[in-house]
Amino acid sequence: MAPALPDGDVPPDDGALPVSAARDAAARTFGVYLHVPFCRVR
Repeated sequence: MAPALPDGDVPPDDGALPVSAARDAAARTFGVYLHVPFCRVR
């Protein structure tokens, strides 16, 4: 049996982010993670 998901906020039906997510967005830095696999088997 798969483990249960942790308790948390219920996502909105429309998929929109909360207003608090955009607060101070201009002051935050932006980062990206790019994973490049190096193993040909997987």
